[in-house]
Amino acid sequence: MQTKLFTQQIQNNIINLLNSKQFKNADDYIDIHLSQDKMNANLWHLKSIANQGLGNLEQCMSSIQKTLKLNPKHLPALANLAKLHSHNNNIDDAFSVYKKILVLSKNDISALFHIGVLLNDRKQYKKALVYLLKANQLNSQDINIKIALGQSYLNTDDLVNALNLFNQVLLIQPNNLSALNNKGISLKRQCLWPDAINTLQLALELSPSNIEIIKNLASCHTLNGEYQASKDLYKQAVSLNPLDIDAHHWLNQILWENKDPEFLDSYKYALKKYNQSTELMLSMGHKLFLAGEYLQAKEILEQSIDLNGSHYPTLIKYAVVLRELGDLELSHSIINKASKYGGHDLLVQEELAISLLSIDKPRQALKILNKLLKAQLNNQGLFAYKSIALKLLNSAEYDYFCNYDHVLMSEISIPKGFSSLKDFNVSLVDTLRDYHHAKTNPLDQSFISGSQTSEKLFDYHVPIIQQLRTAFREQTSEFFSKLPKDNKHPILAKNTGKLIETDSWSVILHNAGFHKNHHHPAGWYSGPYYAQTPKIINNNKDKQGWLKLGQPGFKMMTQLEPDRIIEPKEGLMIRFPSYFWHGTIPFKSNEERITVTEDIKPI
Repeated sequence: MQTKLFTQQIQNNIINLLNSKQFKNADDYIDIHLSQDKMNANLWHLKSIANQGLGNLEQCMSSIQKTLKLNPKHLPALANLAKLHSHNNNIDDAFSVYKKILVLSKNDISALFHIGVLLNDRKQYKKALVYLLKANQLNSQDINIKIALGQSYLNTDDLVNALNLFNQVLLIQPNNLSALNNKGISLKRQCLWPDAINTLQLALELSPSNIEIIKNLASCHTLNGEYQASKDLYKQAVSLNPLDIDAHHWLNQILWENKDPEFLDSYKYALKKYNQSTELMLSMGHKLFLAGEYLQAKEILEQSIDLNGSHYPTLIKYAVVLRELGDLELSHSIINKASKYGGHDLLVQEELAISLLSIDKPRQALKILNKLLKAQLNNQGLFAYKSIALKLLNSAEYDYFCNYDHVLMSEISIPKGFSSLKDFNVSLVDTLRDYHHAKTNPLDQSFISGSQTSEKLFDYHVPIIQQLRTAFREQTSEFFSKLPKDNKHPILAKNTGKLIETDSWSVILHNAGFHKNHHHPAGWYSGPYYAQTPKIINNNKDKQGWLKLGQPGFKMMTQLEPDRIIEPKEGLMIRFPSYFWHGTIPFKSNEERITVTEDIKPI
């Protein structure tokens, strides 16, 4: 009995030293007692904590291992081991230990929480929900669990539950920075931009130099049509961290869309101080490429390659620029060089396949694409490039792959409250104009000369837009219910009959505007609805403003023609597999061409 009391007193003394962060004194005290009792697992566990406090992580690991050798079911030691694995970025090992804890104690709240956080970090949000929901049920007062669970909901588009959890945290801690930031993001995603701005402004007042909050607030001002406020905030973010590529990206996106002469100045400013940053040079080169300044893009990328010739993302972008300039053979040689440094990267393999297509080597390209598709069955981009390989080979599989019987072309039904589609379209166009804030097309989109709405259009809380969404669903549901069954077909095999919109937006094309040939990587089926068309489109001879299907969007030795050219008509919706290449023919008119487009996928 005296020994137990004595041991408990020793442990209490050690714990008091650890709690007061007297780690050296604690370690010395533990060593004295370990010299008399080396088989005491609790002493070794406490020593591991002292080691960790002193920054001696190797000794910490050694002490944990000795603890677990003496007692393999020592839960505090297992928890410490998992945290140490996480600290060392050995995430798989951390998972394994946390799961072992749950085998020993299925309701261990800490293990449930940490597994959820690790899964969130890996963007496995649905899996994270399982653990975090249970942790929250076991301890509904823990703020950290609520925030992590809210982040899982946020990233699975359950915005209502996410917002509810962040509000619960803020009732307890009104100044909780993480909850304010995540609440702002939730409100932004629900297109409640003024509310998001107010929330993020509160967060910024608490942490004025927090770059993530600055960028989130800036994006909300952009969405709310407040260009100057957004610009000032993004410039502040770049000033705080000139190496923040994300801040440069979004700043220059809005500068371009608003035809601001400061476009790319942030890169130039940053490169004066960080003139050997390959990431800055790559990002600037990409922006120049998107802006159509191919020679300037080539120059900055060559400077970067001179500094680091093995940086394969830069080599890839350089090869793409060369291909656009028409130097297909040199482009291919650069892609081959990139594959030596980053051959394991799926993007490198995809670009190698595209390059092979561009120089008329479709069989070699097809071999790569088929291999990639085994690992990425839902990658629409790979299917798009595979279709070009099949087309170059004049393969019968192309007609199976790109079957135009699988294209929907239909007028929508007249929504309630309107006497005709023309009446509906007039009101729809008037509403859409309120959300086209930019002066020109987004830098990273497929069209030239026009503007585009931001975020997901069908998330807007606007009645007429929701009526359009309903009309789309009616037409698509009927169409997909009649498609044939085919478990081997990349589209038909996935047809469950239940659909969800993954994205939606409106585009206004101005005089000389057009869509470059492209495909939609985020969809399953995609396509436009024509709310307004210029009269010039009715000219069958020139086919100005008409939709093209089946023509690739990259430079090639062999010039492939479209499979179909379709006349747009007001009230018409078209849906085609998202991997179908599509673009439009430019039109000359002062009348605008206005569309609403969506990507959808089965659930």
